[in-house]
Amino acid sequence: MKHIKIYEEYTDDEIKSLMGDLHSVGHHKLEFDVKEHPDSKYPGWVEGEKEAAENWTSKYNSKVFLTKVSGEMSNLDSEDVDLRFSNGDKANFTVRHDSDSGDKVLLTLNGSEYDVSDQYKKISPFNKTIMGTFLDIYDIIK
Repeated sequence: MKHIKIYEEYTDDEIKSLMGDLHSVGHHKLEFDVKEHPDSKYPGWVEGEKEAAENWTSKYNSKVFLTKVSGEMSNLDSEDVDLRFSNGDKANFTVRHDSDSGDKVLLTLNGSEYDVSDQYKKISPFNKTIMGTFLDIYDIIK
């Protein structure tokens, strides 16, 4: 493959320099450390969540981007996800799924807590991922 051959011609220092150049024009590596619950009905679905986070980051043309996503996601009963943004914002989304009373969704953003259950109910049917819903809610709150 031609593109692999090109990269093999660079030294490690040159590659680090190129990565720095990419970072300076808005290409950022997202640290994604979300654990999938072992009892998940759909093994491997967290990869789609990572893709949703990366796509959200790229739509802002480096004004605000996600730097880190961590936590645990379960399509069974709960999500608990921490998000870190380049503008210093720290967010935590906690979702508790309850078939009787509906989903309870809390967002803690920079120390302030918001009940975003209604926004979650309105937005989630239009998103293919939980991460996409979280990020849309963050956009609304900000």
